Amino acid sequence: MALNLAAIATITGLSAVHVNSGTAIGTLLATPSANTVHKLNSLYVANTTTVLTADVYITRSAVLGYICKTLSVAANTTTVVITKDSPIYMEPGDVLFVVGSATGLVFTVSYEILA
Repeated sequence: MALNLAAIATITGLSAVHVNSGTAIGTLLATPSANTVHKLNSLYVANTTTVLTADVYITRSAVLGYICKTLSVAANTTTVVITKDSPIYMEPGDVLFVVGSATGLVFTVSYEILA
């Protein structure tokens, strides 16, 4: 059940980082606890090596909701995937996953826990 945003009592700002290891799927942000929502404000993908690609997606009820798929990230650059102007809300049960084409990507998300 979605949280009524008008009934928010607390907002806690946090960040999470995942360093990609090969082509393994990584959990960048685990599911929100009951009666909370994660508001994703920004997500960056930094590339520390040659040109790589990245996937970012949320699973909801076993459905993959891609935020980006095969996003090309130029060598030694950072690409912005999510901005505060267009946030994404994660409900309980949702999980934010990331995967890169090889080692060298660093994923960073800034988010708020709304409760």
